[in-house]
Amino acid sequence: MYKDLSIGKKFAAIFAVISFVIVAFGAYLLSELKVVQDGITTFDEIALPGVILSSDIQYDVNTVRRTQYALLTYSSVQKRKASIQTTIERNEKIERAFSEYQKTITAEEDRVQFNKVKKAWANYQTVLASFNKAVSDNRIDDAQPILVGSLEEYEQLQSQIDTLRQMNVGFVDLSSKEMIASTDSMETLTIGCIIGLVIFMVLINLFLTRQICVPLNQVMTLSAEIASGNLTHRLNREVIGNDELGMLADSSTKMQDKLRQLVEDIIAAVTQLNTAVEEVSAISEQSSQGMKQQQDEITMVATAMDQMKATVADVANNTEEASGAATSASNESKQGSEEVQQSVDSILKVSDEIQNAGTLVHQLEQESANISMVVDVIRDIADQTNLLALNAAIEAARAGDQGRGFAVVADEVRTLAGRTQDSTGEIVSIINKLQKSAHEAKEATSQSCNMITLSVEQGQQTGIKINSIEDNVSKIAEMSMHIASACSEQDSVAEELGRNIENINLSSTEVAEGANQTAQACIELSQLAANLQTTMRYFRVV
Repeated sequence: MYKDLSIGKKFAAIFAVISFVIVAFGAYLLSELKVVQDGITTFDEIALPGVILSSDIQYDVNTVRRTQYALLTYSSVQKRKASIQTTIERNEKIERAFSEYQKTITAEEDRVQFNKVKKAWANYQTVLASFNKAVSDNRIDDAQPILVGSLEEYEQLQSQIDTLRQMNVGFVDLSSKEMIASTDSMETLTIGCIIGLVIFMVLINLFLTRQICVPLNQVMTLSAEIASGNLTHRLNREVIGNDELGMLADSSTKMQDKLRQLVEDIIAAVTQLNTAVEEVSAISEQSSQGMKQQQDEITMVATAMDQMKATVADVANNTEEASGAATSASNESKQGSEEVQQSVDSILKVSDEIQNAGTLVHQLEQESANISMVVDVIRDIADQTNLLALNAAIEAARAGDQGRGFAVVADEVRTLAGRTQDSTGEIVSIINKLQKSAHEAKEATSQSCNMITLSVEQGQQTGIKINSIEDNVSKIAEMSMHIASACSEQDSVAEELGRNIENINLSSTEVAEGANQTAQACIELSQLAANLQTTMRYFRVV
């Protein structure tokens, strides 16, 4: 079944197995690394801190004991109080160490021993409190027997702490040995897996080489036999699977069969070719005789074509002269039409200019009306100014000497208002004359536009009639050109027909010569067929 798989699937299956082995090996390494990591975590977070904390507790307890003995030798009350304070601080540090150690406890054995240490510490603290009380009360004689009597509790505490520390040291040793054992096991298995993987890949290489090289050698042998001309060799298809190499073997076998069939067909075709060459040789002789008779008949047709060509040439010359006259008349009428159109265009331009002038005159008339409105406003202002000046003069007269200066100013203002009224009257007269002239100019431009429009219409009618004449003359010229063209084409056809007849005559001669050459070629082809038969004997088909 594996032999029938494609090469791609074979490689895919092999690489899948290799990948599975590598993934499994990687998973094992990850699991072992996890074990080592857990061991390191336990060592770092539990075992090692337990050893350090138990050693710190033992050291602090010894420090408290030494401080108590030193305290008995002090004569100064201040030193005693300082020593008591140091003892209290050490006690608090020991309590914190107990709290930290309790977080590292995981084994029941460790928990039991820790409880024993705490119990021994509690007993010792009771004695320590009595000792501190006696010292604080300055009862040194009572404090010394208390300290001496606490030796048993102190030794019991030291024994329990030492047991706890030794237990943690044992945990550290055990963790180290477990990590070393896991590392050694992982190293051994890694080396074994690598060796196994190398052996597996060597076997896979040998297997693939056998799966590919054996069928490939079969196909190469078949190709070599075909190249040597042996078309009877058969490869052993049983040792080749149904993969790409099997398809190559099938294709090579089909190529061998097709080539053998082709050689057999060529041999049969060469035999038929010899027979056909003899028949073609006889037909070529008959064709040569027929071509001689055809040449005589073609000579008679060529003489008749020369006479018809002369007649067609006379008709073509007469028609070309008539076409030239019609073309000349058409050109003159076209020129007249263009001149009329130019006149119409010029008149239209003049009409546009007059219309623009009329528009400007109309605008001038409107602006004149606007000026009249402004002059009316100025006139009203002058009247009101005159009235105000009169009122001011009256008020100045009433004021007497005090209003004399004001009266002079009012008189000047009234005089200025009078001059303004006279000027506005003159402006109104001029504007009326300007409006009248603008209106007359507007009427004149309107009449000019109407007359120009009439002239444009007449010019356009004239252009239409000239265009009609031009179209008729163009049609006459075009018909003459068609006749001349037809005659020219007929002359060309006659000439072409003459050339074709001459070419046919030449071709007939060439065909006759070709028939002779064909006969000679048939002889040469017969020799080539014989040579081809000799060449086909190189191949073995049976």
